[in-house]
Amino acid sequence: MGRQRIAIAGGAGFLGQHVSRAMLDVGHEVLNFDLAPSPIDEVQNHIESVFDPAMDETLLKGVDALIHLAWIGKPGSPDVSFSGDADQNVVGSLRLVEAAKRAGVKMVVFASSGGTVYGAEAKACSVESDPLAPINAYGAGKAAFEAYLIAWGRAHGVRTVTLRIANPYGPGQLPDRGQGFIANAIARALDGQALQIWGDGKVVRDYVYIADVAQAFVAALASEDGGVFNIGSGIGWSLNEIVEVVNQRLGTTIAAEHRPGRAIDVPVNVLNSQKAASKLGWRGARPLNAGIEPTASWMSEFLK
Repeated sequence: MGRQRIAIAGGAGFLGQHVSRAMLDVGHEVLNFDLAPSPIDEVQNHIESVFDPAMDETLLKGVDALIHLAWIGKPGSPDVSFSGDADQNVVGSLRLVEAAKRAGVKMVVFASSGGTVYGAEAKACSVESDPLAPINAYGAGKAAFEAYLIAWGRAHGVRTVTLRIANPYGPGQLPDRGQGFIANAIARALDGQALQIWGDGKVVRDYVYIADVAQAFVAALASEDGGVFNIGSGIGWSLNEIVEVVNQRLGTTIAAEHRPGRAIDVPVNVLNSQKAASKLGWRGARPLNAGIEPTASWMSEFLK
């Protein structure tokens, strides 16, 4: 594969920092395009919004691949303008990849949402060929840009890869940000406050360790394959089960505070990642039980 110059849109965030480190570890050069600088010294920072039509596309000259992680909004935001979301995220993302093409970039890797694009009627373990039926603006925007990206890549001869990521967790994920149930559960276990749970806690999700997710991006760059790939553990955990695991691993007793369920939450979401295993050579390596303790160790330092 050799040394490549990689631009990461959204490289200062939770996922972006881990992807940046994984890229550096295999010898790539990393440029971060974000509103905040990456805390990683070796990363070159360009502090600007990738969704700004006036973004300086000349900064993408000499870039081999663009990793697109930036997105405005969260899956659990109920009062989102669908038209505003599309203007910001879908149209903004199209402007970004078009700028990358003009700069000579030959590959785009997009971080989609395996947790929202399949919707409420998803199978027990979703595969990439399943119908997409998102029930919120976040998922609809991700699904829409997936389709645009595939068509755009075919039209312009640019290799594109979409990674439908389950629910990432691990060191560096901040609590109380409207997403990241494991981060919130660990934070409440450590600070002794009540954990808010929407609904009865029986909602099932697929959780994948953040270092494993970062390796999926490395695998995507190293492979000659394009297309769409699920990135998950293939194992479903209810919110109640996550609370039990956190209590068992940390020796704590979390006080759960249940609130009314939300229509924007799909009941079950688990991803089959066999396609990523066969085509990209990627498999999630760390089981959830082994991921809780390093996450808690980081969180205890963060909460000091």
